[in-house]
Amino acid sequence: MEKKLNVLIIEDNQMECEALKEYAQTTDDIHIIAATNRACAGIEYVKGFLPDAIILDLELHGGEGSGISFLNALNQLDIPFYPYVLVTTNNINFVTHTKIRNNGAGFIMTKNQEDYSAQCVIEFLRDMKTVIKSNTHKKSSHSSLTTLEAPEEFSKRLSWMINKDLDLIGLSSKMKGRKYLKEGIQILVQDKPDPSVYSLIAEKYKKTDASVERAMQSVINHAWRTMPIEDLKKYYTAYINPKRGVPTNTELMFHYAEKIRHEI
Repeated sequence: MEKKLNVLIIEDNQMECEALKEYAQTTDDIHIIAATNRACAGIEYVKGFLPDAIILDLELHGGEGSGISFLNALNQLDIPFYPYVLVTTNNINFVTHTKIRNNGAGFIMTKNQEDYSAQCVIEFLRDMKTVIKSNTHKKSSHSSLTTLEAPEEFSKRLSWMINKDLDLIGLSSKMKGRKYLKEGIQILVQDKPDPSVYSLIAEKYKKTDASVERAMQSVINHAWRTMPIEDLKKYYTAYINPKRGVPTNTELMFHYAEKIRHEI
């Protein structure tokens, strides 16, 4: 039988904590070893149990400390290997996210995304289990706990990240332009030249470059017509030409490619 992933929960919301534990119990490969709402207690659990992964709430308002203070302390521990840290948070500030990534967060999942749930969190760890179990997350010279991923694991994580961002701005998964935009962002994240984007996608789906461009712009226009403007301003932070009122295909793809490069 495949070994279980031993997971520590650091979360100050009792309902969320219980939901995570309850869903984990429905799986056969996730074992919750402990749960706490205090950063200092989390460090003691790490030293005592050496979990494979940690679900870490960034803001521990109902507990003690914070996710940042926990990561700072974790970096100072002398332990055989370092756990994979999945941060959950309502905070979407880019500077804050950069800080916690530099401090060792393996991934950041925002709680205000539409599909956020205990199931979403646990299933993400299940998807990452192979790479988590196969790597010892030894501290590097810059104290990063980031792991080296197999190509298929990286591809899966990249797909998840892009879908999350496109969901937040209401790009409909029922429109083919959404699929093309996702493909374009994946291409740009891997630093392939921009002029090839439309051609690569068109060749893959046996379409013309022009039809790919039209489908992309159509799904963007649809989102900007139907989504609350407050949500669009909150989740799409790049500059938009006021004369157009909506981002172009290229602007949107480059914005998310750059954003995701900073996150992976």
